Amino acid sequence: FLYSSDKNIKAGALLALGLCNAGVRDPVEPALGMLPQHLAEGSTSSMDERACAALGLGVAYTCNPKTDIADVLIPVVDGSGAPPASTPGANEKSQMELKCVAALALGLVFVGTGNEAVTMALMQRMMEASPAELDMPVARLLAAALALLFLGKQEACDAALQVLQTVEHPLSKFAQALVSGCAYAGTGNALEVQKL
Repeated sequence: FLYSSDKNIKAGALLALGLCNAGVRDPVEPALGMLPQHLAEGSTSSMDERACAALGLGVAYTCNPKTDIADVLIPVVDGSGAPPASTPGANEKSQMELKCVAALALGLVFVGTGNEAVTMALMQRMMEASPAELDMPVARLLAAALALLFLGKQEACDAALQVLQTVEHPLSKFAQALVSGCAYAGTGNALEVQKL
């Protein structure tokens, strides 16, 4: 399926590759060996293929924080590894979708770690996004990704919450509630419950 001429079949195969490797710890690491090439700069993969490759990496390495994954996905999120305009389906909306899916993949991989590099990349993406980009429904994935990073971290999310307050968009309040809720999930912290 990876060699199909139908881009939808190929995109599905890339996602399936990540699903098949979910929770698998193999020294060969087939997901890491095959998926990043579809996200690399200069790749001819379509936007759907890129999004499925990013999500496939996120699913394959959920709760397995590897810096190799961050090295692949952070450039996609921050736009430095953005696809050229000649990429099939590459428009502002699809590029934002790709960035948000890659952000969610980072959130899945680094869930509960509060990883500083990933946090900075996600915060930077949210601060640099235009109001039109943040208005897109898919932008909520940025908030979800950020919240996943702080799952169970409690007050470790305070700095992120302060930075989120500087974002002048309604998505900021949503992100603050989500980050705070995930950070204190299961703690029974009465003060945080009252704030929410």
